[in-house]
Amino acid sequence: MTNKQILDQVYVDLVQWQKETSGGSEGNNVTVIHKRLKEITNFIEQEWQKADDMELMKQEKWFSDVREMERYRGLEIGEDGTVKE
Repeated sequence: MTNKQILDQVYVDLVQWQKETSGGSEGNNVTVIHKRLKEITNFIEQEWQKADDMELMKQEKWFSDVREMERYRGLEIGEDGTVKE
């Protein structure tokens, strides 16, 4: 999710929470408020972590085998599996 999508979802959740608790004292309980805010911050942190993980995956180079990885590092592997000079 993008930051805008996260913000949109948080807004929708807060509006829904407001509708559910309007007129009653249950939503004003400090424990209930704390729990709901924790859920919202957890949601935001999880979405940010997913975005960070996706960005990291885009930046990393994936190799099909060890020879390809060693060539990328500047080493060449011989037929016998040892490093050539």
